Amino acid sequence: MRFSTSSATLAFIAAFASATPSNAVRRVAGNIYPCTDSTFPVGSSCPSGISRGSGFCAALSVEPGVCYNWASFPAEDVAPLINNLTFVEIPIVQGGIYGCDIYFNDDCTGESGTIQVGQNDFSCPGLGPQKFNDKVASFSCYLG
Repeated sequence: MRFSTSSATLAFIAAFASATPSNAVRRVAGNIYPCTDSTFPVGSSCPSGISRGSGFCAALSVEPGVCYNWASFPAEDVAPLINNLTFVEIPIVQGGIYGCDIYFNDDCTGESGTIQVGQNDFSCPGLGPQKFNDKVASFSCYLG
């Protein structure tokens, strides 16, 4: 008994077999908003208030799992932030960036701190890792 298989069926099987598995790591770009300064609304102060970014702010598009340093972006987009990063906002986006690990070294190695969705103010106790104020050299973000 002989069976025959059409070329269309074979093409479907080949395409299905080479498809990316459903458990593959997603890489979806998201934005983070680093700023040189932070400010609190009138009547609200550190550490009980919610700060906002101020001074020079940038909108940086980042992918999860990628190590970024300041040289990863055009100089005009980040120059004021180098050795002057005080605040980072990570917006809440369904399926988007949830947080970032931040580092003193420019290659995402060594001592690290963590920031997550919302406002991360390095100048205020309890609102961000203070020891990284003006000292972040690299970061790698992750999904939630």
